[in-house]
Amino acid sequence: RRSIIDIIDEDQKKIYSDELTGAYNRRYLFEKIVNANHSNDFTLVMVDVHRFKEINDKFGHAVGDKVLMAITKNLRESVREGDYVGDEFLVILNHCDESRAKQAVQRIRAGLSHVKIDGSDDTVSCDVGHVTTDEYDGTENSFMALLDAADKAMYEEKRLHYTQEGIQTPW
Repeated sequence: RRSIIDIIDEDQKKIYSDELTGAYNRRYLFEKIVNANHSNDFTLVMVDVHRFKEINDKFGHAVGDKVLMAITKNLRESVREGDYVGDEFLVILNHCDESRAKQAVQRIRAGLSHVKIDGSDDTVSCDVGHVTTDEYDGTENSFMALLDAADKAMYEEKRLHYTQEGIQTPW
């Protein structure tokens, strides 16, 4: 028999996490930061999988789902206890200045380079952008501005990869 607390915890997980990967959603991440009063330094990391649609199209959505789960698992293994992995591959690194952020991003990139695509010898490749702050004011606007900055940093890396491959960026 399950206790009411177990049922509530299970329901909370459903509300705050992605069903497939178990990664936290942005609402949870924002509430966790605000509720914890993080006015100190932390880093937001955004990860984008190269040509993920092509993985789904070529190998099927079941393989794509396995890739998503493997990436989430790998991200969790690449960060410290007390850091958070979110859906759409948003990672929050607590108490993380720029120097530590660069090291963490290198660990993330290295770990993700080993994620294999089932039915193929291929591994996934990703773009990783990050932004570090020590001036977070605890508001949703501040959080959204940081998300935007991390997203822009990720897209800048994506643009550089497209340029290196000689491909016109779609945006």
